[in-house]
Amino acid sequence: MIYTLNYDSPVGRLLLAEKDGSLIGLWMEGQKYYPASFREEMSEKPDSPVLCQTKQWLDRYFSGNKPQINELPLSPVGSEFRKAVWKILCEIPYGQTTTYGEIAQKMAEDRGLETMSAQAVGGAVGHNPVSIIIPCHRVVGTNGSLTGYAGGMEKKIWLLTYEGADMNGLFIPKKESKIRKKTDVSFFKSLVDQDRCPVVICDLKSEILYMNPSAVENYAKWGGSRLIGKSLLDCHNPQSQEKIQKVLDWFAEEESHNIVYTFHNEKQNKDVYMVALRDGGKLIGYYEKHEYRNPETMKLYDLI
Repeated sequence: MIYTLNYDSPVGRLLLAEKDGSLIGLWMEGQKYYPASFREEMSEKPDSPVLCQTKQWLDRYFSGNKPQINELPLSPVGSEFRKAVWKILCEIPYGQTTTYGEIAQKMAEDRGLETMSAQAVGGAVGHNPVSIIIPCHRVVGTNGSLTGYAGGMEKKIWLLTYEGADMNGLFIPKKESKIRKKTDVSFFKSLVDQDRCPVVICDLKSEILYMNPSAVENYAKWGGSRLIGKSLLDCHNPQSQEKIQKVLDWFAEEESHNIVYTFHNEKQNKDVYMVALRDGGKLIGYYEKHEYRNPETMKLYDLI
């Protein structure tokens, strides 16, 4: 069971969540991934000791004080990679900022690697489930762009200004490259419609953008074509959801990370893969590809 408490703040209503005596979430109303990673039952519990402690922490924060993160028992849910990034976020002092590139460099050093993808770090920062307290709003682009805040740009600017950060040189970026739902999907459609195996195209939030006819049939019990516009994660159990996110983190780490074998279905004698979709090397989405092991029944070069 996950217990929750609503908190009205200067940046809007916040949803606090705890489980087993630790704070696992703090989301701004309407933010991305609100709260996307939990399938457990939630119940309001305003007298929860952890939630009351967090409320007092926020009261002090929004009164101009600088409460410390280690005053609260935090247990954010995520992959080991994401937890490592969130730990670095907790080291950013009040009134200061750091960049995705600097975090990537520290991650690489900690892991004994030469380099680490700043895009992979960006994915972890953007999925931080404990907003404000784990200060992902203090991360900016290398060129000063105010990018990657799930709570919204206005709230990121408000928080940085409130904390006294130097806003000189920081700016709101143009929209980033992503899958354009009409033009790109039309292109993908021409490639995958003739594939007899299921292909499901998703953006980085796992929203289904297109399903070829075979995929529509394969996912019929979940709604078939009605799944388009919804999350592919809803068709998977929590363990599979976590694995999908780990693969997306892996895709983002290196441009050479592009395909992962994820599952074998013995009953249907098929393998399932996740394949990265990139635009000039930048990860913009992925597709789930099914491959049957059945022998080919078509004749070679049968053009009649």
